[in-house]
Amino acid sequence: MKYYQLCYIYLTVVVYKCRFPFSFTERKTRTIPDEGDCPIFEESLEFYIHHPEMALIRFIVLDDEFIGDDFIGQYTIPFPCIRPGNLFFSFFFQDCLGTRGAFLLTNRVV
Repeated sequence: MKYYQLCYIYLTVVVYKCRFPFSFTERKTRTIPDEGDCPIFEESLEFYIHHPEMALIRFIVLDDEFIGDDFIGQYTIPFPCIRPGNLFFSFFFQDCLGTRGAFLLTNRVV
């Protein structure tokens, strides 16, 4: 079992634009060193979404390694399901067992 308190955590946010041709936009936060337990990013990521009714948002948590980055967890949600204001997301981990106390607080501003 990996000890997440020793991780160098960063978050990748991907917006999948479900149209032809299929495309996506990706943004990455800065890496938070040695805060695998409770990293606080305090960053704003901006995306332009032309057809929000057909977009998916994917939050991916990764461990920044020197060679290759380790997947920790992810959550994907349709954009229309994200309402303005603060939201909590529970992450799904590599073993697909669901949450183990990992949440993401986001704020959608239109």
